Amino acid sequence: DEVKWTYEKSLRKAFALVKEKKEPNTVDNIVSGRCLQLLSENIKDNVRKRAFLEEAERFYKRALSLKPIPEDEGEILYYIFEICLVLKKFNEHIEYLEKSKNMGFVPAQRKLNKYSRGKDISIPEGVKPYRKFRYSIRKTAGEAALSGTVNVIDKQSKKILKTGERIIDNVLERIIK
Repeated sequence: DEVKWTYEKSLRKAFALVKEKKEPNTVDNIVSGRCLQLLSENIKDNVRKRAFLEEAERFYKRALSLKPIPEDEGEILYYIFEICLVLKKFNEHIEYLEKSKNMGFVPAQRKLNKYSRGKDISIPEGVKPYRKFRYSIRKTAGEAALSGTVNVIDKQSKKILKTGERIIDNVLERIIK
C-alpha cells in the first residue's frame, strides 16, 4: 500500500522531527514556527487556526531569544508580522514589520511602502539589504509556472541543439564520403 506524499504530511513530519530534539536551536525553532504557520493556512476552524498561529509565534519568539543571525532575525520578524495580521493584533503588526525592515529585509520594506501611501520608506543606511526568504517553501502559482516553464525551455533547447549538431555531423559525414 503506497503512502501518498502531501504538502501537509511533509510539514507535519518536519515539525515532528524537530520536536523530538532535546535542545532545539534557532533554526529548529524557526522551522517549527514555519511548519505551524503554513499548516494553519488550510485550517477552517478559527479556534484551531488561532492556536496553531499562537504556537508558531511562540516558536519564532524563542528563536529570536537565541540570537539568530541578522538575516534570520529579519525574516522571523516578518513572519511574526504575518501572524499578527491574521490574528488582528493591529497594535503590534507594523512594529514587527518596521523591525524586519530595519534588519535589512527588503520584503518588509516593500510591504511598508505599500502601507505608507506613497511615502518612500527605505532600509537604514549602513544595513546590508537582503531579499531572499530562507525558510519559505511555498511558491505562488505564477512563480511555480514560470520556474517550470524556464526549466522546460532550457532542457528542450539543449536537446534541440544536440539533435541539430548530430544532424549536421551526419550530413557532413555523407558529403565527405
